[in-house]
Amino acid sequence: MVTNDSSQQKSRMARKKAATEQRLFDVAMGLFRKHGIDNTSVQQICDHADVAKGTFFNYYPTKEHLLLKCHDQFKESMLNHLQSTRFDSAREAILGAFLFWSEIVTKDPILGRALLKAVFASNLLTESDQRMSERLYNWMFDKISRDVESGKLRQDLDVAMFISILFNVLSATSNEFLTTNDPEPIREQLRSRCEFLFDAVTK
Repeated sequence: MVTNDSSQQKSRMARKKAATEQRLFDVAMGLFRKHGIDNTSVQQICDHADVAKGTFFNYYPTKEHLLLKCHDQFKESMLNHLQSTRFDSAREAILGAFLFWSEIVTKDPILGRALLKAVFASNLLTESDQRMSERLYNWMFDKISRDVESGKLRQDLDVAMFISILFNVLSATSNEFLTTNDPEPIREQLRSRCEFLFDAVTK
């Protein structure tokens, strides 16, 4: 039988663990922004968070897992926003998705670039990004298919191919963002490229 005292103690321990995990994450993000990921050590994170180094590895096996958590939060935020927003057309919906993504990575350009680099270079983040992209793909497929059925888009449109092209545009534009110090172009580039593609398939 579980007593109230035992239950309360477990609850306190769970809250303490969650607070420690969040503190490590918040401290790490601050240090990453200030010094860069490569120039931030696990020991520095622990010193600033005031926890033992061994404690860090109870929550995050590597620094990369901190970026993974950040990436997943960003993508989850985007998907929740898209699923809770009413769009009148696939064009409006997908343009909204692209612009929301650009806002995420440009609002915090140092961390945004670090995440994009990790997505392209890290197996851990690449796998997570692929899982998130599958959900985004299904959402896009539904939006575009409805517009094909309603006659807003060409009846002979290969929806899967069109989405593949859209993803390639997103990936290529994100790569370009990594090579420039100006955070603004990614938004306008995504807008113009998305509009161009939809113009080509609109009846």
